Amino acid sequence: MRTAADVRRAVDLRAVAGADHVKIYTKFTAELLRPLLDEATTLRLPVAAHLGKIDALTAARAGVASLEHMAGVVAAASRDPGPYFRAHDQFLRGWTTEEMGWAALDSGSVARTARALAATRVAIVPTLVVHEMLSRLDNPTLLSRPGMEDVPAGAASVRDVAGLLRRTGWRTGDLQAFRRSRARQNQFVREFKRAGGLIAAGSDAANQLLVPGLSLHEELSLLVAAGLTPVEAITAATRKGAELLRADSLGRVGPGKVADLVVLDANPATNIAATRRIVWVMVRGRILYPDSLRRTWGK
Repeated sequence: MRTAADVRRAVDLRAVAGADHVKIYTKFTAELLRPLLDEATTLRLPVAAHLGKIDALTAARAGVASLEHMAGVVAAASRDPGPYFRAHDQFLRGWTTEEMGWAALDSGSVARTARALAATRVAIVPTLVVHEMLSRLDNPTLLSRPGMEDVPAGAASVRDVAGLLRRTGWRTGDLQAFRRSRARQNQFVREFKRAGGLIAAGSDAANQLLVPGLSLHEELSLLVAAGLTPVEAITAATRKGAELLRADSLGRVGPGKVADLVVLDANPATNIAATRRIVWVMVRGRILYPDSLRRTWGK
């Protein structure tokens, strides 16, 4: 997208195609944000933002519905966001610079930014599991952790860690820097929740080491480790997610809601790991058992 007319036309085409949301990506610039939001608002399309060249506060105050992966938060909390914006001229360099940048923030700036973002009523989809897996790409046991057995051998987007490391050029020192950033990322989630911000759970599967289904359970555990209660984490994956998606029929158990249920044999309010102890699921009223699903995958 280069002009306001480009942006408006792109939104219109997606509306005609039946899109429910519009998402902007890392190279989208601040001067195009207003025409995009004007057009999307007219067509009642919420805008999700994976930012790179716009800081999170600018995007939130302009009216985006959600901030994905906490992108743009480092720029918002930094005295000089310029280096982060320039790094995103190249996708992988922007990703690297921003992931490292969290560790350079002090706790005060993180807390202030979290409170300011919560005041805008923007939702945050932190996908802590993305940041956790990026920081542990040098741990080969993650490729054989429970749940990976359900990932097809040819699923390179999940399994090809070596390919990602080749493309990024990340070395041990880079991954160590990513690990140092994790405490600040957790602090941001904790402060944003404390300020009353809406947190929705997502996983960004199926990227490297991110398994559809499994990684959402991993995300819930990471949200609890960051400071949410187990019930708050579950709510982020159910009711809060439905609120963000404006899906009134989803996210709650009640009359008139879609009959989508997960039945467990342990209490996740006591231990969030119990969300993985699934006895059966109901999808729009149809009961499915895990083993019966696995038997169909080989066909």
